[in-house]
Amino acid sequence: MLKRIFTNERAVMAVIIANAVIIFLQECGFNAPALDVLDIVCTLFFVVEAVTKIRLYSWKNYWAEGWNRLDFCVVMISLPSVLELLVPVLGGFEALQTLRVLRIMKFFRTFRFFPDFSVIVAHFRDAIRKSIGIMCSFMLLIIIVALLCTSVLKELAPQYFGSVWESVYTIFRMCTVEGWYEVPDAIAAVSSPFWGGVAKLFFCMLLVLGGIIGLSLINSIFVDEMVSDNNDDIKAQLSRLEQQLHELNERLDKRE
Repeated sequence: MLKRIFTNERAVMAVIIANAVIIFLQECGFNAPALDVLDIVCTLFFVVEAVTKIRLYSWKNYWAEGWNRLDFCVVMISLPSVLELLVPVLGGFEALQTLRVLRIMKFFRTFRFFPDFSVIVAHFRDAIRKSIGIMCSFMLLIIIVALLCTSVLKELAPQYFGSVWESVYTIFRMCTVEGWYEVPDAIAAVSSPFWGGVAKLFFCMLLVLGGIIGLSLINSIFVDEMVSDNNDDIKAQLSRLEQQLHELNERLDKRE
């Protein structure tokens, strides 16, 4: 009975969806006690599911699968929502009530039911590995420019460059092309027309190099790796066409 229930992916998916709906209603302000009880019942269902699979497959085989590791970690993280029942008895532990928000992590279990999600994750990992060099170079450039801006513009625009961390955040925000013009305008408002123009020119160049060229380069490398499967299929088709053309040429040469 336990094996049929807790190894049935459809039944598990139904409980995950039901729990997601419950959490959504609770976060929307519906604080009915019945919802809290149902949320705890779902969490206990996931605990029993993990225990059942471990007993059926052994801990070694269970832990060998990546999805099982994710499920187990999510279940452990969401346990504070069950321990919260003991809060009135034990005198109250506000930390447990704070950790209760981690039950939202149970949403991650829905990913395993998406078609070809494992393939997407594999390509995402490869894309990160291929683009990590350019990403690190980009972040290093941001840090260098932030240090320069902190030393020069700390007094003129302390709200943007008052500290190194504030400067890093400001430069990063500008590279995302989000409200970038506010920074040079603020500097120009408290400086002479000449230095205000220099600041505007500098940040325009930074926008082009970092926000347009830099991010576009990172994005192109990342996207190219994510769609590498399509490129491989095209290459395989071209190889087959070349082979067929080669065979046709050999047949024509023999007839002549």
